[in-house]
Amino acid sequence: MLRPAMTQYTVRLSDREGGISRLSALLGKERVGVRALVAAKLAGSDVVHFLARKDAALRARLERAGLLVREQQIIQLELPNHHWELHKLARALAEQEIGVISLYSAAAGDRLLVILAVDEPANAVALAAKLGFEPEYSVC
Repeated sequence: MLRPAMTQYTVRLSDREGGISRLSALLGKERVGVRALVAAKLAGSDVVHFLARKDAALRARLERAGLLVREQQIIQLELPNHHWELHKLARALAEQEIGVISLYSAAAGDRLLVILAVDEPANAVALAAKLGFEPEYSVC
């Protein structure tokens, strides 16, 4: 079953301290419901990936705040919570030369929730279906 359009926003913050604090304040002020967020240092900058509803106005506000913003389409899948299932998906993506931009996962009992951003989302959805994994939602 497809859900409302979600996207992954990737934001590169300056190397100044408090970048994540400034971003979270902006998201709070704009009342953006963030489904997931991961932040890491990369070449002296904070890079933040977060999932939220696709919203052109949000992207414009982030850019007006001086942030470098990219959007990636995402796919959400549920797999059996077994390391070989994730490997089966990762191997199949690699064999089809579908590049993984980011991967989030969380275990819930015997299921593993996986959210992917890939460089070829339509091909990844078809491949996941061929493997027997039905996307819960996708943005294609």
